[in-house]
Amino acid sequence: MPNEIKLYGVIGEDIRAVEVKQQLDAMDQSQPLVVRIHSEGGAVPDGLAIYDAFQAYSGPKRAVIESAAFSIASYIAMAFDDVEITENGYLMIHNPHMEVAGDDLAHSQAADILGKLKTSMVSAYSRKTRKSEEEVLAIMAAESWVNAKEALAAGYVNKITAPKQMKASSRLKNMPHGIFKSLFGDCSDAGEKRVE
Repeated sequence: MPNEIKLYGVIGEDIRAVEVKQQLDAMDQSQPLVVRIHSEGGAVPDGLAIYDAFQAYSGPKRAVIESAAFSIASYIAMAFDDVEITENGYLMIHNPHMEVAGDDLAHSQAADILGKLKTSMVSAYSRKTRKSEEEVLAIMAAESWVNAKEALAAGYVNKITAPKQMKASSRLKNMPHGIFKSLFGDCSDAGEKRVE
């Protein structure tokens, strides 16, 4: 049984870097790790720390995007060589944001911090997708919403997870073949041939 961590919720609130690190520290890191992501994003500092923690995991590791990896959550997924996404899953990729109050110096300092954070994020997306940094900068600036097929084509993920099919019941043998196939797939051992 592989190690598993669920990132369900807001990064920095429901999902805190310190708790993710504690979970990882308690695991046998020679075993496979599966991380399931369904998150609208959240705090960039926690996201950076979580990304680093997963990157440092020594065993085989896989991320599964279950419907949503938005903002900093999409960045976290880039820590994995093996990334899957559900058929109705989305990534959302954009520039980091920060609310700032204060004088011109405070705003200038915030702009400098945001620039450095953006550089880190561009590097991760570029490394995963093999896109140029210029391409990634344009994608982030546009606040891009990427569906599963687009994510696979662009290299953000390696695989689209097929929906689980129900197991056929012997009571359904008289169901028209077309309907049966759409529910259960092409089951060669499901009984006699059906008429469409």
